[in-house]
Amino acid sequence: MSINLLNRMKEANMADKKNRKWVKWVIIGAAVIIIGAVSFAAYQSSSRAARALLASAKDVQVVKGDISVVVQASGSLKPSSSTSVYAPLTAEIGVLSAKNGDTVKKGDVIFSMISSTIDEEIATLQSTLTTQDSQLLLSDKTKSSKINSPVSGRVKAIFAVPGQDAATAMQSSSGLILISADDKMELKFIPASAALAGDAVTVSVGGKSVETTIKTYVNGQASILLSDDSYELDAPAVVTAKDGTVIGEGKLSVHMPYYVTGSEGVISEIKVDLNKEVAVGDTLIKLADSVYSSAYLQLLTSRQNTLDKLSVKLSQKEQLTVRAPQDGVVEKLNVMQGTNVPEGTELFSIGSTAAYELVVAVDELDIANIQIGQTSNIALDALAGATFTGKVTRISGTGSYLNGMTTYDVTILVDQSEKVLSGMSARADILVASHQGVLLIPVSAIKTIDGEKYVMVMPAPGSKAAVSASDGIQTKITVGLFNSSQAEVLSGIQEGQYVKDLSTSTGTGSFMFGNRNSNTAGTTA
Repeated sequence: MSINLLNRMKEANMADKKNRKWVKWVIIGAAVIIIGAVSFAAYQSSSRAARALLASAKDVQVVKGDISVVVQASGSLKPSSSTSVYAPLTAEIGVLSAKNGDTVKKGDVIFSMISSTIDEEIATLQSTLTTQDSQLLLSDKTKSSKINSPVSGRVKAIFAVPGQDAATAMQSSSGLILISADDKMELKFIPASAALAGDAVTVSVGGKSVETTIKTYVNGQASILLSDDSYELDAPAVVTAKDGTVIGEGKLSVHMPYYVTGSEGVISEIKVDLNKEVAVGDTLIKLADSVYSSAYLQLLTSRQNTLDKLSVKLSQKEQLTVRAPQDGVVEKLNVMQGTNVPEGTELFSIGSTAAYELVVAVDELDIANIQIGQTSNIALDALAGATFTGKVTRISGTGSYLNGMTTYDVTILVDQSEKVLSGMSARADILVASHQGVLLIPVSAIKTIDGEKYVMVMPAPGSKAAVSASDGIQTKITVGLFNSSQAEVLSGIQEGQYVKDLSTSTGTGSFMFGNRNSNTAGTTA
């Protein structure tokens, strides 16, 4: 191949490379032009769309009116008060006549209880009462103006006073007169040294000394019996051993005391003296009036005591038939037939149907707005169209966390109870705030930019300015109360002005204050 031919091939190859570079740059340039054209067209389209959306939004006038803010929450109804019923005594649960949720009237039987112990006690008391009636039938029922001695012995104390009522005298002592029935006095003392029953000792009482022996010695205490030689009651005595050593001392008491009693009549005269011996039937006291004997009166008293005890047991027997203490709904009935329950065990409760309360769960974002005494409108799912009212009575201080949310129980007392049943589902609208005669605009007219609130102020419809106006003037405002549809304006615009309602162009979600429930609202600045 010649040199000329090679040179021509090199020149052709170089020319081809230059042509390919030129084509490349032409393609790149065309792409840039196309992209720019598309972007410009998109911008023009977006701008026209935005202007079209603003144009489609309606203008609303700033007016004065009233605004209310409510917190919505749901829950279920339950009786506002309940009465608990407890086991009257330890007994077995019998047949149940009601169950939880039943509506009952006062006095309705819920169940019966069984107690063999109470049945046995009633039978014993009834038998005792029969015996006492027989004794009363055979007793002396004659009246007397005298109180006679029922035993023989020596008078050791007189407690009755002439002119005193016998019942009054009995209140300050164990009887009217004390008689030593065996005519012996007893001395109890603790020996200073060891002693045995039968040890010889000398007892000195006043100016008298008696040689005797120790009667008993039990648990460190010794006792000595002396024939009554008109000793005074509680007279001090000294005990000495055979060698003259004092081994103890004490006071004399009646060994076998008998207290003569009386509960009727006025004492007119005491017929005996201290330390005088009396026989059975001797007159001890004379009364101003004739009365029944103490024995007969004691029988009457004993019979009445038995009757009182029987009445108590019969009342307890009646209480074993457990009844509803009031009209209402049976709650917390957890006992079972055949089981034994101790006295005082809570058996169940009756929720009153006279008044109901609604317990609702309020979101933590709204709980700060809830206060005791706030009113509420209540709607029941089961009673469509019926409206009830209520008032907040309790706010729980402890929240419940579930599914990422914390709620607090709020209790509302329902004003009406007609047609209401326990357990019904309900929705409450709690009124937390309200203002009257304030500037109002739709919340959809407000937009938030960097935390500030703005509206688009528009010329009045039909005015010359309205013909040329399109977007309006963006104006900063201050908001007071707000709810899901309206907002109170504190500053920035005036009554009668027009603002753009942005609900068509931006949606109602453009003005939100952080509440999870869109029906829940509050205040903001």
